[in-house]
Amino acid sequence: MKIKITVTHFKKVDGVKYGKSFTFVQDPVEMARYKTAATVKRRIEDYVARYGVFQLDELKYLVYDMKEFNEKWKEEVKKIREKEKEEEEEIHKKVEEIIKSSERYQQVHQD
Repeated sequence: MKIKITVTHFKKVDGVKYGKSFTFVQDPVEMARYKTAATVKRRIEDYVARYGVFQLDELKYLVYDMKEFNEKWKEEVKKIREKEKEEEEEIHKKVEEIIKSSERYQQVHQD
């Protein structure tokens, strides 16, 4: 599932407002491997910078319209974190079982 992200830049020259925009698609499921919003924003900024639509001095003034993308990305990150938590709990249970088994083994073979 790819979602559109629009990047715009407006500037005034002699009282006249000029603007540029750049629209591209990005997959929030794929980007969910980045767990923080700052990292995702940095990756998006890197992509925009590499594409070359805007000059380097314009990059810090860009406005990103990516509300829908952020919502889907947050949902995916939440799913991933829940899955990781379940996996950690499963590993913890297995470790506990191994510890109990080794304790029983030691008790039986200690005598």
